[in-house]
Amino acid sequence: MKATVVYFSVSGKNEKLAQAISRELDTRNVSVDSVKLTPKNSTGAVMGALMAAFRRSVELEPYPELGDEDLLVLVGPVWASTMTPAMRTFLSNLPNLGGRRVINVVCGYHPHERVVERINRELRARGAGPIVSRAVRVSAFENSDYVTEIAADLCTKALE
Repeated sequence: MKATVVYFSVSGKNEKLAQAISRELDTRNVSVDSVKLTPKNSTGAVMGALMAAFRRSVELEPYPELGDEDLLVLVGPVWASTMTPAMRTFLSNLPNLGGRRVINVVCGYHPHERVVERINRELRARGAGPIVSRAVRVSAFENSDYVTEIAADLCTKALE
């Protein structure tokens, strides 16, 4: 089985969760590729939040196209009560998923379930198979064991 973990992280917290999920998948004999979404132009925190609030996209540095993975993992923060411009751009360019399984995780101080559901709708519109999703509070990252538990739980549900 193959998986691609796609994440966007500014502070490193989302990257930490993406890495925990990658490690967990690896322990389950899943071949994992990781892709960090990187905007071509840095916008700064305030402009990034404004772009998120107005549902703007950004131009991203090139990243590998999705291949023949069985599982797609998305990890990204919530900005201004919505998805980040980087994740919005990635989702808008996502090809048909052909029934692939997906793990969708959003993280934030107040990670709204409606952001999770909005991303899930985008994924279903692009042919996603079963979707395991979760909103995680930033405070969870203070405990690395808890981050590991979250990763294990998500992987167990996605691989059932």
